[in-house]
Amino acid sequence: FKLKGELSTKWAKVGYQTIFWSPDLLMQNYLSNVYRWQNDFDLMGANTIYGSIPLKINKFELVPEAQYHLLTKYLYYDENAIARQHDKVINLLRVGATAKWEGGRWAFAGMGYLTTTDKDIIRVPSVFASGQITYDFTYAKAMDVQLGIATTYRSSYYADAYMPMTQQFHLNNNFLVDSYAVA
Repeated sequence: FKLKGELSTKWAKVGYQTIFWSPDLLMQNYLSNVYRWQNDFDLMGANTIYGSIPLKINKFELVPEAQYHLLTKYLYYDENAIARQHDKVINLLRVGATAKWEGGRWAFAGMGYLTTTDKDIIRVPSVFASGQITYDFTYAKAMDVQLGIATTYRSSYYADAYMPMTQQFHLNNNFLVDSYAVA
């Protein structure tokens, strides 16, 4: 079941979406030499409210945005890679912005987001940012060239681990992925 409504104008975009879906077959039933489960999980649900406001001044564009997700009966794989259903409501809030500027051959693009959620179940970095500065030109009237630098940063978090047997990602409490920037 999916219901979505969105209002998009040149001044703002706002929307609401609600989705309910059944657990997949792997989450419901699994039998192997190592793992065995038979579950009767409820429908998982997600309600989302989002909005953004595009602001443009000459060649500079800034788009602040926000998303709020309310997850019910969230399905996941726990630390032991076993299918589970979370019985509490999970709130996830993401706020941030994207920016763009073009001036002749030079261009800049960037984005940054802050995310808050239940870190016990959903593992995402609290801070994510990326940006790039480029210089575009045509070489010998035949080849388009773009020179520049792109950077990405994300804060530390416990990223999900992978279970090859079930081919699913699951919660990880042992390995902290450090925060770092890449350019």
